[in-house]
Amino acid sequence: MQNNILTVELKELKVDNRNARLHSDRNIEEIMRSIKDLGQHRPFVVQRSTNKILVGNGMYEAMKRLGINEGLVLYVDDDDKTAIRRALADNRTAELAEWDYDILEEMITEMGADINVPGWSDDELFQLVDNDELSKIEKIELKPYKKVHYLITVDVDKHDILVEHISAIKQIGGIDVDSTLN
Repeated sequence: MQNNILTVELKELKVDNRNARLHSDRNIEEIMRSIKDLGQHRPFVVQRSTNKILVGNGMYEAMKRLGINEGLVLYVDDDDKTAIRRALADNRTAELAEWDYDILEEMITEMGADINVPGWSDDELFQLVDNDELSKIEKIELKPYKKVHYLITVDVDKHDILVEHISAIKQIGGIDVDSTLN
């Protein structure tokens, strides 16, 4: 494999029509935002024999929408089976990573009031730097179920955060919690 990164016209590249990774509108918009703010910071990985994009199909779509005509490319001499393996591995290994929320909070706090990070909405960033665990439950509806019972619904994205909140509620004296997690 030759490790030279070249500047190539995007019209020479072929989108992988069998890319198993779907890109939502928000995903493409955030990639566009990243490219506008920070530039192309990683090359496309392209199968030399076919000019097919193995890594960077979402970035390709974003750059085309931005009217960018050329990009950085790393060509690989993969056979078809290796090309499929590379494309699937790139997408899957990114999914397996986890966030260290303490470090993430430090980094966001370090940036100060003018936080603008492609990939994150303002609300998402604000929630990350909120230290009061119970205040993360913002959407609580109390609905009378019986005279002395209430059904509380909580919108959370992470199971572990919900478990923390349920544990905190259980510590309040005189309250019984029957939690059913779906």
